[in-house]
Amino acid sequence: MIIKHKNLIGLPVETKKGQEIGSVVGFELETDSHEIIRYQIKKSGLLTGIMNKHLLVHKNQILKITPEKMIVEDALVKEEETAESTAPVSG
Repeated sequence: MIIKHKNLIGLPVETKKGQEIGSVVGFELETDSHEIIRYQIKKSGLLTGIMNKHLLVHKNQILKITPEKMIVEDALVKEEETAESTAPVSG
């Protein structure tokens, strides 16, 4: 299947278990192989409020891409939540 970049940008991203992550806002291309290596994901919901940075999702973490959504490994969210919960709290 081929997806044009205008259909890839804005594509919803969720985990295998159905947890919403956000949407695709960009990607990084390996120029020698002409492959997309990482996708930039803008977080939605609670994840947006915790950190304003974009997630970088490596192509190996993606389980499936359809015209409707991108599905990533469940471990992606667990790793991020663990990192955020151990971050020092300022105030």
